[in-house]
Amino acid sequence: KDWCKEHTEFPFPKSLDKAKAEGGWKVSRIVAKKQDNVAILTIRRPQVLNALNLDVLTNLKEE
Repeated sequence: KDWCKEHTEFPFPKSLDKAKAEGGWKVSRIVAKKQDNVAILTIRRPQVLNALNLDVLTNLKEE
C-alpha cells in the first residue's frame, strides 16, 4: 500500500485487501484436468520432489 501511495498512478488492488481480510489466498498444490474419462492430477511441490504431506492430501480430497 505504501508503494501505491507514493505512485498514485497505480491504485492499490481491492482484491488484495479482500484476500487479507479473508485470511489470504488459498494456493492449491494440485492441478486437476479431465481428459475424456480420465482425471489427470499434477502435484506441484518440486522443492520436495512432489512428496505428499497433509496439505497435498487435503487438496487431493477437495479435487
